[in-house]
Parts: sequence; C-alpha cells; structure tokens
Amino acid sequence: MNTSIIAIILLYIVLTVFLGIWTKNKGEDSLEDYYLAGRSVSWIHLGLTVLATWFSTFTFLGAPGFFYTQGVKWYAVYAFYTFGGVVLFWFFSRKIWILGRNKDYITPGDLLSDFYKSQAIRYIVALISILAIIPYALIQLVGIGKAISGATNGFVSYELVILCTGVVTAFYVYAGGVRAILWTDVFQAVLFFAVIIISCVVAVSVSGGFIEGFSKALVNKPEAFLFKEGDTLSVISTSLTWTLGFITLPHLWQRAYMAKSANNLTKSSLMVAVIAFFLITALMITGIFGMGFISDVKDSDQFIANMFKAHFKYALPLFVLAAFASGMSTVDSQLLTASSVFVRDLIKPFKKDLSDKTEKKLGQIFLFLLIIVLVFLALMPDAQGPIISLATKGTGLAVMLFIPLLGPTYFPNANKYAAFFGLFVSGVYYILAETGVLTFVFGLTPLLAGLILNLLIFLMLNFSLLR
Repeated sequence: MNTSIIAIILLYIVLTVFLGIWTKNKGEDSLEDYYLAGRSVSWIHLGLTVLATWFSTFTFLGAPGFFYTQGVKWYAVYAFYTFGGVVLFWFFSRKIWILGRNKDYITPGDLLSDFYKSQAIRYIVALISILAIIPYALIQLVGIGKAISGATNGFVSYELVILCTGVVTAFYVYAGGVRAILWTDVFQAVLFFAVIIISCVVAVSVSGGFIEGFSKALVNKPEAFLFKEGDTLSVISTSLTWTLGFITLPHLWQRAYMAKSANNLTKSSLMVAVIAFFLITALMITGIFGMGFISDVKDSDQFIANMFKAHFKYALPLFVLAAFASGMSTVDSQLLTASSVFVRDLIKPFKKDLSDKTEKKLGQIFLFLLIIVLVFLALMPDAQGPIISLATKGTGLAVMLFIPLLGPTYFPNANKYAAFFGLFVSGVYYILAETGVLTFVFGLTPLLAGLILNLLIFLMLNFSLLR
C-alpha cells in the first residue's frame, strides 16, 4: 500500500511539473497574464478554480473531523457561509470586476488605495493580505503532511512530505503563473470532489444506511446534536469569518479580476453554491456517521485517513492524492497572490519605474522566500494543531478588509481617514486578541469585536467628516 501511495504521488508531481512547463509560454509575457490569465477565464473554469481554492485541506481534512468532534450543529455554519459567501461574492465581485477591468487592478490594494487616494491604505492592506495568507497557506502544507504520513503510518515522514510539497508547488507556480494553477485546479477539483463523495458512501455503507448511521451517532454522542452554553457567539463568529472571507481573502478577491465578463461571475457563483452545498452535506454525513463506528481519534484531522485505513484501504492511495491536491490547489494561489501583493503594494510605490519583467522577477523571488518560511513554520510543532483553528485566524484578519471595501462598491462618499483608521485599529486589535495580549470585549470573539470596532470607526469618521 505504501508503494502505491508513493507511486501515485510521484505521478501527480510529474503531472504538475509538466503543466507548469507546458503553460509557461501559453499566454502573453505580461503581469496581467501571469497573475490574472489575461482577465479571460471562462465561467466553468472560474467556478472550478474558486471551488478548488476554497475547498482546501481545511475542508477536505478539517471539516469531517470537525463534525466528528464538535457535532452536527456546525452544519448550520457551513451551510450559512456556503450560500452566504457566494451571495456576497456575487454582489461584490461584479463591482470588483468592473473596477479592475477599467483600471487594470491586480491586487486588493490596487483597488482600495486608488479609490481612497491613499498610499497608507495600500500599505496596510498589503500587510493584512500577506499576514492573512500565511496561516491559511500554512495549513495546506500541514494538512498534506498529516495526510500522507498518517496514511503510510510514518513510512513517508511528515518532514519529507512538507519539503517535497514546498519545492514542487514553488516550481510550477514560478514557471507557469496562474495559468498553471488554473489547469491543475480543474484536475484537483474533480479529484477531491470524487473522494469526498466516496468518503460519504463509505461512511453510509459501514453505518448500515442513513437511518442506522444517524441512530448510532445519536446513541454514542448525544451531546453532538445539542448546542452548548457559549456556542452561539462562536457559531456567529465562525459564520461571519468564512462568509465575509469568501470575498476578502486576497486570493479569492483576485479571482474576481480574472473573469472574462461580469456575466461569467454570475454563472460561476451559482455553480459554486450548488456544488459546495452538496459537498459540505457529504462531509457532514461522513463526520457524523463516524461517531457510530470510530471510537477514538486523537487528531481530528486524521479522521478521514483512519476511516479509509479501517474500512476501505484499497482507496487509500486515492485519498492521499486528493489530500495532496486539495492543499496544493489552495497554497499555489495564495503564493502567487502574496507575490503580487508584495511587489505591487510594498515595492513598486517606492520604485515606480519598475519594468514588467523586473516586477515579475521580484514577485518570483518573493514567492520562493515565502515558501521557505511556510516550510519552516510547518515543521514547527506549534503549527501542527487542528487546521481549522489556524485557517480561521488568518481568514478573520482578512475579514477586516470588508469594511473599507464598502466604499468603492456601495458608498462612494467614504473617506480615506475612516477607511484607514478603522482598518488599522481593528487589525491591530484582532492580532493582539488572537495572540492573547488583549482580552475579548464584552465576551465577544476577536473577530466580532474587531469587525464591530472597524465598522463603528468607519461610520463615525465618515459621518463627522461629511458634516
């Protein structure tokens, strides 16, 4: 079995490297093509790349384990942000696309700094973007490492998996840019969607059917079907984090710039909503039914791997490949987005005469440096906790960008002071609260307190300056 797993992973690596080389000369040699595929992505391709980027190891490994440990109540969170995020994406992405098309924006900072006429906003948006990307990108490496080392019972070490993943991802993103990512996303999306369905079928089959599966879970863990004291704020906070994060996570924001037309965004949004809801339901069933036939899982992220090993071991290589694909389909986009943010928002303002060639080269250098940092962090024990927790922290920081985004999309009279101070204060507060330096305000989670603080400053300064 270990031989099969290693062989299929090596085959997949060869395929991704080939795609990186093959796509290298497919488009124009321009920044717009390297980062946005020439703003010409079809609605089907756009929908698949959004799904592949959104359904990361966070969903593929973390979600069923989360349902297994936390209970069915979290299905409401997933269902809410699946539809809520897509609805907001539709309302905001069309406006983002129009602005991006008219003014050649590539990064979130391009849009916000231009609207508010403020370089200070560009810098703070860039810093928040990169800081938000790091924990979310980190969990992709951690998830892949856990999946492969767990599936092979340590025969392939966690450390070796992390190193290999970092090298391969850096290479094909460096070589092919977003076109390589788009092509691999199609394959990766279909692959791990299929394995999610297979996982659900296995869980239902082992449980003896739907009615029997829910009955066993209810008997074994009745508390998993009830809300506990204090759950309400946590549910609201998590729902808002991932709903607003669907728009504000920089690599998803950048997807809105890629579409061939605004109509394509509408079609891809509907596609994402339907498929995502179906897959989230399958993951919920898998995790909940697991309560009836899996007794003890020390690491919830290993839940799916343990289920395959115990009840469908011949599909284990396919599971490992899907885990590998789900992580790479997200981290590659995040690396590319971070490199564009670094050059355009932090370097170019000080060196306005940078040529496209130099700008692209600097972005590629930063890409390599960032993957080195991520690999180093992934090898640290503190980074190897539950991946949902890590992902939520990064996404929560990106959510702070939602308030200033209201300006260019729906409130044209918004001013730069309101946007800057709201973003700065809430961003600093959120980071300090998440690191334990500050306690939560009125019992609120860091996300809720930070978001309310951001909105209040934004509204008060806009109102006072308008007067």
